[in-house]
Amino acid sequence: MDIIAEGFWFTECPRFDSQGALYFSDVMGHKFCRYTSKDGVSVIDERRFVGGCVINKDGLVIYSGIDGLASYDPATHRSQVIETSLDAREISGVNDLESDSQGNIYGGTIDLGSFETGEPAKPGILFKIDTNGSVTELGPVATPNGMAFSPDGATLYLSESGEGIFTYDVRADGSLENRTLLAALEDSDGLALDQSGGVWVARYMCNELVCYGVDGSTEQVLNMPYNSVSSLVFGGDDLKDLFVTGGDLSEKGTGGVLKLRAEVAGVAPHFSKLNC
Repeated sequence: MDIIAEGFWFTECPRFDSQGALYFSDVMGHKFCRYTSKDGVSVIDERRFVGGCVINKDGLVIYSGIDGLASYDPATHRSQVIETSLDAREISGVNDLESDSQGNIYGGTIDLGSFETGEPAKPGILFKIDTNGSVTELGPVATPNGMAFSPDGATLYLSESGEGIFTYDVRADGSLENRTLLAALEDSDGLALDQSGGVWVARYMCNELVCYGVDGSTEQVLNMPYNSVSSLVFGGDDLKDLFVTGGDLSEKGTGGVLKLRAEVAGVAPHFSKLNC
């Protein structure tokens, strides 16, 4: 394993842009970061609870947080808030994000405020942001986390922490139906798909990456040097470099980003097409 970044608290949401820059957050340390082999790691936004990131077709980096969505322009190094509302309510507490082949952004909300108050968390929702910025609620969820679309776009995989990995059928209009449990897993976090149909899932309560088959069977388990593993993304020219984030939720300085080689190439995520 190669160490890409270290000295963080609990890293999350790794994602590459078209130029090969890697973006990730320190979700507990309230930082959103950019890494290149030339410049190393730089902090581009001190934003709280960034749990998701997608790359827009125009090069903007769209990322989540306790206050909703924001964008970063690598050309100008400027960040700004993206106003998103549903029925006149601002969307906040956004966790993970993913784009479909049409460029729409799917996301889920979590009661992130409960992490700070210690109160029981309120249920969240799944939502879709069309390319024109309109928002549609897709249904209630408890603790939505990692997401990925199948290569044909017909299936959405969702990690729901506390329950496991679910699949949804994606209708022609982008709405979801037929929620089905693929694999029960109490501490599922970020996920990614490989080109053999494997569903790779990070476990935030232990040091494991688990690969499930299309039938939900466990195909492979990899041990990571983090007490908690949060997310992963495939990268490199052949999509066989696997980048893993994590750390220790109770100990600062233990988090970072690792790179290892995978036997099977990953499925590249789509670019969003939001008119920001």
